Amino acid sequence: MPLCDILTPYSASWVGWLMLSLLLMLVWITIVNPRWIADSLAIMFARVERRYTRTASNRVAEIVSGLFAVCTLAFALYLALYNDSSFKMGTYWAIAGIIVAIGIAKVAIMFGLNGIFRFYKPFKLVVGHYLNIWKMTCFFLYIVSLAALQGLSVKVTIVLYGAVMALFLLAVTVSAFRTLCFKPISVLYITIYLLTLEVLPLAALYRLTEEVIAYYE
Repeated sequence: MPLCDILTPYSASWVGWLMLSLLLMLVWITIVNPRWIADSLAIMFARVERRYTRTASNRVAEIVSGLFAVCTLAFALYLALYNDSSFKMGTYWAIAGIIVAIGIAKVAIMFGLNGIFRFYKPFKLVVGHYLNIWKMTCFFLYIVSLAALQGLSVKVTIVLYGAVMALFLLAVTVSAFRTLCFKPISVLYITIYLLTLEVLPLAALYRLTEEVIAYYE
């Protein structure tokens, strides 16, 4: 069944406004920095010292980018785990809240690990690379979500979502190794980082989203 069939008059209204709002955010981000897509794609191939430039120096741009990422990921999760009941705005915002909570926990753990291993300069590079990769990932999630609402089948949508997230993990892993792997302890740091800040949070987010959908539906 195409995911576009889930939209009742009510859900079509809020989903339409949500997707339009996300599109406007994306347009604004592009106006602020027209090269952000090219910079994000080049991050995997450029030299480490030149791989990251801030997408926008002002705080408003950073907030808009973060809001776009949270809202896009929440909608993608909801679509991927939708269970044939009503498509509710309250459930969507509950999922978004979980993403924010997990994100705050990730930031706390990240700074804790950095305090232990003391990779201050490389740590800044990793954070910069991560934000660029994550923003590009959410851009592709948004494209897949639009395609799903236009008639893409559930199975194809889930496969595309999975492919995007797999590429995200690959990009983060490559970036971390190229930036931090300059002494033996770096391998331990990267392994702990990937398990505690990427794989485990994604698994927890998936499980919690299932619980939220089951509770609200």
